[in-house]
Amino acid sequence: MIQNLLVQNLESSTFYFDKKKYVLSGTFFLVFFLIFYTPFNLSNTFYSSKEIEIISVFFTFTEGFCAFLSLYISQFIFRKYFFHSKMHLKTHFQLFFIENMLIVALLPFFGYAFSKIYGLPIHISQNLIQNEFLNTLFIYSVHLMILIFPFVGTLFFSKMRSLNSEKNSLENKIQLLKVENPTIELQQEIAIENDKGKVELKLTLDSLLYLESNNQYVMIYYVKKGKLVKRIVRNRLKNMLKELEKFKIIQCHRSYGVNIHHVNYIKTMKGNRYLFLQENSAYKVPVSKTYFTKIQEILQN
Repeated sequence: MIQNLLVQNLESSTFYFDKKKYVLSGTFFLVFFLIFYTPFNLSNTFYSSKEIEIISVFFTFTEGFCAFLSLYISQFIFRKYFFHSKMHLKTHFQLFFIENMLIVALLPFFGYAFSKIYGLPIHISQNLIQNEFLNTLFIYSVHLMILIFPFVGTLFFSKMRSLNSEKNSLENKIQLLKVENPTIELQQEIAIENDKGKVELKLTLDSLLYLESNNQYVMIYYVKKGKLVKRIVRNRLKNMLKELEKFKIIQCHRSYGVNIHHVNYIKTMKGNRYLFLQENSAYKVPVSKTYFTKIQEILQN
């Protein structure tokens, strides 16, 4: 399960990792941590209170600058030139470790440069470089523990934003489908009219099974109180189907129309195809070659 999570593709379209937010949050988090925590356990045994204050400001500025530069390089340069656009979760963590190594690598250089610019006393500058900057493993571990919080926080925030975006996209698609394919309520009442436009029969869509044409008359097959009922109405099948098409009562044969909601499966018997209805396997309606493809497509969708 963990391995599957690590190899999950984090494409920008589905999982946008907010690089700017990560660079800024990582830098500020590190700076604030150093403000409230005396850097590297400086002791009054080696430095005076005034020197500790100077060193704290120096370290805070140097760490903040190196963190920002390292995070910026990894997110906006390394990712652009050395990594694919599709990044696995494990690749994000690999970049995270590279970022921390880069910070530790830059600290001696900028620490020495800023100590000259800042004007630190020579004995303080030499002691810091010798005792602190060269303590690579300790410094690397400290940075990992500090920066893991903004890193994981950005991952979580980015993932939640991506999920919310996907949720909104799916909701929009569902609404679009509802508009394009309105839901048909099977319990709604439908009216069967004769050729004069007079209502001959009212029944629920769910109870109507199929229609059978006989010249100028149409036999209506429907279920009432669990029993099959027939009702003949004077009208042409094509005229009746034209009025009922919106309810998915469609023609399946020259002489038959069927309520597609009740069709269970298609079966060939003695060279002829039939639609078998859900209510009873004895209810079968012939389907001709002319309408077979259309019926099959509707059932598959």
